[in-house]
Amino acid sequence: MPKSQESFNAISLLATEILDLVVDEFGSVKLTYGLCSKELLSEIRKRNVKRIAPSLDQHAAFEVNKAGKRICSRDGFACDFRVEGVSSIVIALWVIENCSFDRLYFYGHDLPIHVSYGPELNCKVSVMKQYNGKLVPRTIKKERFLDYVG
Repeated sequence: MPKSQESFNAISLLATEILDLVVDEFGSVKLTYGLCSKELLSEIRKRNVKRIAPSLDQHAAFEVNKAGKRICSRDGFACDFRVEGVSSIVIALWVIENCSFDRLYFYGHDLPIHVSYGPELNCKVSVMKQYNGKLVPRTIKKERFLDYVG
């Protein structure tokens, strides 16, 4: 559970500005990654998971680490989700065309998408591609999304 009221507010904004709209359009969403609290971050680091970027990805909202510093300096909140039976290309394109958002990461048509909502509302879209065994983000103009995934 979040400890900061600012985190609760950020989660609520993402839910009302993006997730509720997706549910209205496509049906229930399945959250695959939400809040990264300091406790969860500690567990993830113990397991030596390298695929997360807690200082950048907005999953920590306004939560703080053991030293009392914010885990992520970016304002807002992010979650990863999918809709059963609907390609993530369709969901990502719909979010790009119909929602205000800060960042959207696309991992593949059968994988969850990452979307964040924060005060900057940058509408940055990154397509994650495999290069030398690592996932590397390629940030693109949102209007070019289908050129990179199609």
